[in-house]
Amino acid sequence: MNRTILFHARDMESVAAEVRALLPAWDEGKIDWETFPDGMPNIFIHEARSLENARVAFIASIGNADELFRQIALLYALASYPIECLRVLIPYFPAGMMDRADAFGQVVTSKAMARIISAIPPATRTDITILDIHALQEQYYFGDAVRVRLHSALPMFRDTVLRREGSAPVTVAFPDDGSRKRFAHDLEAFDPIVCVKVREGDKRIIRIKEGDPRGKNVCIVDDLVMSGETMLECARVIREAGATDVSAYVTHAIFPDESWRRFEGGPISRFYVTDSCPTRIAALRGRAPFEVLSLARVLAADLA
Repeated sequence: MNRTILFHARDMESVAAEVRALLPAWDEGKIDWETFPDGMPNIFIHEARSLENARVAFIASIGNADELFRQIALLYALASYPIECLRVLIPYFPAGMMDRADAFGQVVTSKAMARIISAIPPATRTDITILDIHALQEQYYFGDAVRVRLHSALPMFRDTVLRREGSAPVTVAFPDDGSRKRFAHDLEAFDPIVCVKVREGDKRIIRIKEGDPRGKNVCIVDDLVMSGETMLECARVIREAGATDVSAYVTHAIFPDESWRRFEGGPISRFYVTDSCPTRIAALRGRAPFEVLSLARVLAADLA
């Protein structure tokens, strides 16, 4: 049997360790992520000569430009070795918010990043797995040299947390139609509540478009959270409509400028997030109302 080796980005060390614990056949791939005096990366792959005919995987974390360049350089190098295949696991695709141009002159960064990743040398078969990509059409921005697999962490949350959300009837809420289209097929057993933004004078307010939260434990579901304003307003409206309790789940917790602080003492009693963005969720661990869920089982299932 060919050797299987799992490499990982610098801030994905704990996630990779959990994945290897679930998949004992996968060896740890060791990388030195050093820097030259001028600031450019100085990367070294240990045991590079032992990669021949190996199945190689890499857990990426490309949340900033410097780390993106380091990891792209590594992936290009790995693909140039005589390995059997290369699996790239991208828990969070950070350019996903910029998926189309609304005005001439805007740069569609998701397409640019997809092209960069697609340029991995085609000497071997390369599969790209992305969890809960923000816009499904972004899968078509990647080139034919790589195969993109879109997976979701929501089934993990549904099966391990959502089904035990208290004694009252449980349902889910979508903050908009986009979230409903993205996740409804994984939540068919729940009678959903759908919210919508409507214009009232000069303001946009959130209202319940469909469903009745009265007497229910309601979990608001979305792919990611940025400032959290929509999520909070949705929670307030649902509570005012008679929900027994309101929780929330997102796969990707971005929270620029520490916007997570506005959830402290707010209308959401439990906010579940995953560790798809390790550096961003470091401040959330052990802090109410947040609970960080590990993606290790989702990633291990993809590699098994």
